Amino acid sequence: MALDTWLPDQDFAEVVDTLEPIQLYACGHGAEPHALLAWRFSESVAQRSETSAGLRVTETTWQLPTGYDAQSPEPGDVILDGEGGCSTVLRVRRMRGGTRLVCDALRLRLAEEFVERVDHLRPRWEPGEEGPTIAGFLVVRPAIRCLVATLDAPGPDAPELSATKVRLTFLEPLELRVSDRLRRGRGGEYAITKVTAPDSLGEPYEVEAELAA
Repeated sequence: MALDTWLPDQDFAEVVDTLEPIQLYACGHGAEPHALLAWRFSESVAQRSETSAGLRVTETTWQLPTGYDAQSPEPGDVILDGEGGCSTVLRVRRMRGGTRLVCDALRLRLAEEFVERVDHLRPRWEPGEEGPTIAGFLVVRPAIRCLVATLDAPGPDAPELSATKVRLTFLEPLELRVSDRLRRGRGGEYAITKVTAPDSLGEPYEVEAELAA
């Protein structure tokens, strides 16, 4: 690329060959993401490198282009990458010359050996004689990655999927409601009873659910 034609605020993708596609979510789960290319500039093991079995934590620095058609990232925003990692932005600064945005983030990732996939289901309501009734459930999103922990304790000889109460840990932004259900890929459909938002930046959020009748 000739230096006299290089536009530093527009040619990010041409001078960095390690870009990866990401989805940038503004603060608040459920918002529509903005898709763009970014550079995972550095990554190191965080002090709390494992908060629970199957959950890995790293301190990650992302570099994003300036001038794309979206609001600049802010602390609390979420970067979802193609490897299933979910980075919560902690700090944002501009590089000298204003050519890139640098986001320091805490990146969470689920260890593959612990990952389960669930389908997110939402009730379909229809009018009835005594008011709206649930006529069935529609798939909002299939095959969402998560961790699943059993809350009740089936007998020692009972199969694992006999658990009636579970806690699910999610990384990526989702709009889950108490009236929704989660269908495990390994079997069983669970009604959501509680959704717990993260206590601080860089934490996952958890859902409790009971086996549906």
